[in-house]
Amino acid sequence: MGISNVSSATNPYETGTYSAKSNEKNTLTIESYFKLLSAQLAHQDMTNPMDNSEMMAQMTQMAMVQSLGTMTSNMKEEMLLTKTTYLAGLIGKEVTVKVPEDQLTASHSTVKEKNGIIVSVNLSGKEPTFRIKDDATEYPLNSLIQLRQAGTGTASPSTLPAGPSAGGPASPGPAGH
Repeated sequence: MGISNVSSATNPYETGTYSAKSNEKNTLTIESYFKLLSAQLAHQDMTNPMDNSEMMAQMTQMAMVQSLGTMTSNMKEEMLLTKTTYLAGLIGKEVTVKVPEDQLTASHSTVKEKNGIIVSVNLSGKEPTFRIKDDATEYPLNSLIQLRQAGTGTASPSTLPAGPSAGGPASPGPAGH
């Protein structure tokens, strides 16, 4: 849970959102849950013991939380594999990419898009990136604006990924598809 609208120490008019990072003291793992449950059982009132159905409900909820965590982790790995496979298939394709904001300010350039042919894909970081010919910039997948067969000059919107990671819709070619 984050804290919203907190003023900065250096600028009281600048607001931000701050949240605590997960660590072993503020995250309940299955091991810490069982330690808590055993302590609860060891120190319960013998004249009024814990209800079996309540204990089963708690254990079921903890199992569900653990399963959702595992499923989320697996989905993230699958998405990364999908992005990697997709980017590897783009080598040799002509693309239009969005130039990162930090590059625009550093070079005082007004060019917001670049065209080029994808020459390499970098899989060593958290997210796969690609490079275009004669450009040392590593572009993430979400900077991809348009994709074409090399040398044709027409867009191929059917091969762009769907959703927000595409960086925007591709413009249709002369035939409209």
